[in-house]
Amino acid sequence: MKTFDVVSDVVNAGEDLIGDEYIVDKERFDILKEYCEIIDVFISNHDGTAISANIISGNKISITIDLFDFMYEKGFKPKSYLDLIERAISVTFTNKSKGSDIECMGVEFVFPSIWVAKK
Repeated sequence: MKTFDVVSDVVNAGEDLIGDEYIVDKERFDILKEYCEIIDVFISNHDGTAISANIISGNKISITIDLFDFMYEKGFKPKSYLDLIERAISVTFTNKSKGSDIECMGVEFVFPSIWVAKK
């Protein structure tokens, strides 16, 4: 499943929670879609799985992925990844254990709200 599919499901389900006074801003939603496409490349390049998305405090969007094969090497500066990290409100890296022996790295991206007040 693609990241944007997961995020879209959460956004659609979350509209009831957000309330009638807010609507999804199309421009912000399109930008979020671009972020999701970069995350998909990130997942593909680093044996990633387990995409989850949530609406968190302030109606921000949280996207979490698990990476099983990630190594940062000096001089490795993929522009799209760095842009993604710079555009996120926060990025959190955590060690995770899957099953009994398999270790992976969890990466949580938090992006600005895509909702705006109705006029």
